[in-house]
Amino acid sequence: MLLALIKRWVHIRFSYFKADRIGHYVFDFAHYCAERSIEASNRSIDLFFLERPGTNPYLDELVREKLYCFTWTFYFYHFARSIKPLRTFIFFPAIKTIGSRDVQGVLRHQPPFFRFNAVKQRLGEEFLLSKGINPKKYAVLIVRDDAYLAARLGDFSYHSYRNSDIRDYEGLIRWLINKGYGVVRLGSTAETRAFEGIVPDGFLDYPFAEKKDPFLDVFIAANATVCISTGSGLDSLCDVNLVPILYLNYLPLAHFNSWSASAVTVPKILFRKSDNLTLSLHDYFRANYLRTDLYDKFDVSFDSLSTDQLVSACKMFVEGRIDEFAVDQGELIQLIAGDSKLSSLHSHTIEGKIVLPERLYGSA
Repeated sequence: MLLALIKRWVHIRFSYFKADRIGHYVFDFAHYCAERSIEASNRSIDLFFLERPGTNPYLDELVREKLYCFTWTFYFYHFARSIKPLRTFIFFPAIKTIGSRDVQGVLRHQPPFFRFNAVKQRLGEEFLLSKGINPKKYAVLIVRDDAYLAARLGDFSYHSYRNSDIRDYEGLIRWLINKGYGVVRLGSTAETRAFEGIVPDGFLDYPFAEKKDPFLDVFIAANATVCISTGSGLDSLCDVNLVPILYLNYLPLAHFNSWSASAVTVPKILFRKSDNLTLSLHDYFRANYLRTDLYDKFDVSFDSLSTDQLVSACKMFVEGRIDEFAVDQGELIQLIAGDSKLSSLHSHTIEGKIVLPERLYGSA
């Protein structure tokens, strides 16, 4: 084969991005680019294709601008994968090798991934200003429900343990606005509006906005001052751009963002159904269930954080008082190091913080 003959001088490889899930798509794209910038001696020529329809046409454009991405790469990739001696000509995306998690800290040593030229920057800022949002100081809010995945991929109700009710976040939104932040709720679609009545000035419920655009989806997330998320693929847009992230009502806790020093995770309240006792940190990690029905099967119930707890967590995060509430980092590192399954999910350097619900003001 020609590829084998020329490998001595140039190594051509084939791969893909899982473009139908924005979290994996964004992370894997950014992680690959970061690795290539670090590995300057890597002389391979890498050709990509997009697996399944992309979630965001603007991201597709960026991939094709930065990388060699062609539809026909699909055939070369699967041909090489089907013949064992040719498998040196393929490589897997980060979703397959590290679960789209920056466990090696590659992105932490890079500048923000998304950078916009003057025309794009002005376009994005003008949109925000037209909606009453200060483009220099705003928070993005990502609250997961079933609307998006149900519309695109069918029934995802088995993931309902990750969902939250946007109406629980009204107090948090108002607190941020009172502190001078604009607030943009992100998402291309949503089940419920954040406010049933009068919408406060300084808030944009983007899923229900008249004008939505794939570029704006990326721009708004990437340029945010802070991100507040229940744990959704959209927050990867913030993560790769080094935007501080507060994860609220996040499950399962075993998958928390441990690689970013500016990430704080507060899980839902977990307790035993049989005795109503709240779980310890160790048991939170053991309750690593990825289906809603498994919580019931293993005698675990969950409650969302109260409005007061959500506001308390946001205040702690914005005011930089995390260490007053967070789990001791030494205890956290020791717990993860002592469990092989947890260790496989996290790097040796644990940067992210965890705050358990009972530490927040407003807890019973």
